[in-house]
Amino acid sequence: MTYRTKARQLFMACFYLLAGFFMLSSYADDVTIDYGGGTYTGEISHGIPHGSGTWTFADGRRFSGGFRRGRLHGHIDAIYSDGSRYRGEFIDGLRHGPGAVTKPDGSTYVGEFSNDKRHGEGVRTYADGSKYVGEYRRGARWNGTAYDKDRNVSGTYSEGIRTEE
Repeated sequence: MTYRTKARQLFMACFYLLAGFFMLSSYADDVTIDYGGGTYTGEISHGIPHGSGTWTFADGRRFSGGFRRGRLHGHIDAIYSDGSRYRGEFIDGLRHGPGAVTKPDGSTYVGEFSNDKRHGEGVRTYADGSKYVGEYRRGARWNGTAYDKDRNVSGTYSEGIRTEE
């Protein structure tokens, strides 16, 4: 067998191997599918969102960012039907890790989430200018300080119990 014949056989083997790999791969870029009551545009695997994409709904909800096995996963920019916005991390469809919420009335929360609830350090500012700075546990104020709109201390929290100032 000549060198040229061996090279050709090696080339063809590599070609068929790569062609087979691409034929068996189920990823596709920028496809649009009906999914979960909305429309998803982005990367898919096995017919479900997996990779980067945007999921939109008729009621105005929109989720842009990462998806894993059909669930929000990674950094997400979310807009909800009431006009609220969340920018932050999701794990398996739940807010988890650092994130920021902005409500239509101007109130905000910037801090940590766990299993879709405020959990960890955070700052919640209300539309009237009052705020809470401190720790949350399972969505409730835990250890921190509440301030009125004039930045005066209005209360403190210790292990979830409020003490008035």
